[in-house]
Amino acid sequence: MQSRFAGWFAGPKPLGGRLIFYGPDAQPLAFHGRVFSAILPLLSSSAGCRVGVIGRTRPETVEAWFAVLAAGGEPMFLQFPTEKLSRSYWEAEIAEAVRSAGLSLLLCAEPACRHPDPGAPQIDLWSLPLGPARDLAVPQAGAVLQMSSGTTGHRKPMRFDLELVRRHLEAYGQVTELSERDTVVSWLPLYHDMGFVAAFLAPLAAGAQVALLDPVDWVRKPQLLWRLLRRHGEAVCYMPNFAFEVMADAPGATTRVKRWISCSEPTREATLRRFCERTATPWARIRNCWGMAEAIFAVSEAAAPEVREIDGERVVSCGRPIPGVEIKAVEGALHVRSPYALEGYLDRPLDRDEDGFFATGDLGVILDGEVYLRGRARDLANVAGRKFLLSDMDARLAERLPQAAGRIASLAEPDPALGTDRPLVLVEDPAFWRRDRDGEARAELATASGVETTQVRFVPPRFITKTSSGKINRPLTLAHWRARTAGRSHTSQRRTEALRELFPGLDWSQPIRDQLDSLGRVNLVLELRGDVGGARIERAIARGASLSDLLTPATDAATDEATAPDLRVVSLCDANPLQALAGEALARLSRFHHLQVQHVCAPPPGVLLSDLVFSDYFRARDPDVSKYADLEAALATIRNADLLLIDDAVTLFWPGSENDMAYPRLSHQFRPRAEADLLGLRWAGYSAQHHRLACDLAPGHALVATAAQDLADLCDYLQTPAVRIAYSDAFSPVTAGWEVQGHGSTRAIHGWDFDGIDRDAFAQQLTDSILRALQPRRRRLAGESQVSFADQPHWCSWLVNVQLLDYVLRHFNVIGVQGRPSSAPYLAAAAAARGRTLVHIPDLSAPAGCDCIVQLGSWGDVETDKPVFQAMGAGWGPLWYKNLPAGLPPPPGPRP
Repeated sequence: MQSRFAGWFAGPKPLGGRLIFYGPDAQPLAFHGRVFSAILPLLSSSAGCRVGVIGRTRPETVEAWFAVLAAGGEPMFLQFPTEKLSRSYWEAEIAEAVRSAGLSLLLCAEPACRHPDPGAPQIDLWSLPLGPARDLAVPQAGAVLQMSSGTTGHRKPMRFDLELVRRHLEAYGQVTELSERDTVVSWLPLYHDMGFVAAFLAPLAAGAQVALLDPVDWVRKPQLLWRLLRRHGEAVCYMPNFAFEVMADAPGATTRVKRWISCSEPTREATLRRFCERTATPWARIRNCWGMAEAIFAVSEAAAPEVREIDGERVVSCGRPIPGVEIKAVEGALHVRSPYALEGYLDRPLDRDEDGFFATGDLGVILDGEVYLRGRARDLANVAGRKFLLSDMDARLAERLPQAAGRIASLAEPDPALGTDRPLVLVEDPAFWRRDRDGEARAELATASGVETTQVRFVPPRFITKTSSGKINRPLTLAHWRARTAGRSHTSQRRTEALRELFPGLDWSQPIRDQLDSLGRVNLVLELRGDVGGARIERAIARGASLSDLLTPATDAATDEATAPDLRVVSLCDANPLQALAGEALARLSRFHHLQVQHVCAPPPGVLLSDLVFSDYFRARDPDVSKYADLEAALATIRNADLLLIDDAVTLFWPGSENDMAYPRLSHQFRPRAEADLLGLRWAGYSAQHHRLACDLAPGHALVATAAQDLADLCDYLQTPAVRIAYSDAFSPVTAGWEVQGHGSTRAIHGWDFDGIDRDAFAQQLTDSILRALQPRRRRLAGESQVSFADQPHWCSWLVNVQLLDYVLRHFNVIGVQGRPSSAPYLAAAAAARGRTLVHIPDLSAPAGCDCIVQLGSWGDVETDKPVFQAMGAGWGPLWYKNLPAGLPPPPGPRP
């Protein structure tokens, strides 16, 4: 469980400490040096090279870091991609670290750490055979790398010589009096200066013991820290201010901790007083430290710190400078001169004045030799000549909204028209759209900020971007806010490329009706409806139009817009029973009341709402706009609806059916889930590009459990009324109060059995409900009435059998795929890896050049003597394959 070290620092305090790692169950993890000995030979030519190490706080991550140092390289802990961090933001940070620090290699402790294109080679530690157990050895000379916190933008790279680190830790040790009898217990990330220096290097240099817990494990279960503190007796624990808030609310306090040291962000008296009261911690055991990565770590520290009132705010002292460090205040800005500070960042110098002081970027005052920290200089709003600290605004609003503490970002938005800043406060809230309509609550919060011009807006969870150390990245958050409504549209070039890819055999100059079967024509309509309009395409194809005719700019485009009906009814229902039971009624409504009725094949309300929030608040963070064109076309239709039609089939039956439906849900953090690559999808326009998007997975049965609330939230978010249709009595606990009741069985949905439904009564209920819901809406008697069901009837989506796909890839070279590339994109990736060729087929044909056909979205049989495999059921027989060549074993079953 423990490992000895030798030869860490040349000096009076050689390293003799021990490292203990704890897992999410607070049990010690094996730490034996076998990863160290496995990596070391791979780094034999790494002397002088800069190497990044990405992983959780686990033995293998730290062993890899020590191996780089032992090989003569310069290691740097890099941020692990946590579930709370946007994947796109993490990828940008890693790529920037590689570029700015000149990293020549990345060591990845687990698959999630791999970067798609970091700009440097990557080694997968989990794939290496373990070497023999051994004690770790490191040289007495060398250098380590670290990144700044990144509060004001991208993190900046720094290089510290080990001798400089030793000198700093000796000076800081005179203040902390840390010795070999102590244990530092820490959940702090190793890629941040407090976790790296104060809670890792400093105790090891002093010969103390270090007990490490991964930060993600602590976030999920803060009580783990109490367990470790009790286990290690009179320990020392470093934490930022917000963690004192968390631990004050977590049960399991102990009074045996020798010292609590607050650092990394402004310490607030109210937080510490509350912590001390709830955990029975004496104020004398609290210390307050001011540190910065540019000075290795500590600049000043106070034991049992004083509290003074400064400009109406009670401020906690950060104490006096550590030995050798000098601090001065210049017009409220703090400057430092330190013999331990770096000369400059790796990619830029550190600016100093003529006396050798550098600006820290922090604001504060020095009273009686002690430093009182106020906040960051860049966290300052200048409102008509009055200056306000944004961090103070965060704290003030958190008092009024305690449930949002830590999820409030006060920003200074420049107003060119007024020539000053306009404060903007973003507050994360799960029901943000409702809270944003609460004018009284927003006015109260704006007043609480202390600036009468403050604007307060509620935003979805995880909209606010934080740095690797948990601080708010205000510049990037403001940029994301400004970009949230940026217009995104596909280009005509991308549309042309997509059509040629999906319909490779189509002659653009010849009539479409002579080239595509009925399924192919339906799929073409789905592909084009955002450009031309479903009903117009269908009529044009019937008249003999070619694809070139359809793509020629229409002469009546302006007329279409001018005569478009005001009232749009969008059906999110299963089109099959709706058309059969109410098709004629909808057509009559459209003719007599000038309605436009359009069917959209979309996922259930819970997934649809999540995707709408993604589109409105997160999509602008992705620079590649083309891949969202089909999704946005479908969402725009839904957003523009005056009325939604929603039924129990899409909301309750299909998600909870025996087919074990699972749905792709766009990740707000751009974190793709591997299982989503095995989701088979039919030819819905909504999901045409989902193979290019970062998708999570939503199990159907879970969506059934939340269906009633999801439906209410969807209508509330869109501010659009809905007419709810219940075909079956099977779901009456949920649907008893719905507007339209068919009183049928589930056979009405799945088996086209309408005998139990009074069609006339059903159609009349639907007609009356639609007119009643639309009555308050403005209508115009001009315009073209239209009813269009030019989309898939309902959303089919489930995990396909990966063994079946692998079987096909083993035995065939050229594979025809009936379905979009978005259906089970695993197949495309695996085919590329194995050198196989995929040909996507938009209809039920079997091209001559294909060795077999895999159905991944099309519905119906294929007339061919080639082998055919149903990866998604196509309804043509009890087996999932036919025409199997002699000698081939039967393929595995269709279900996972």
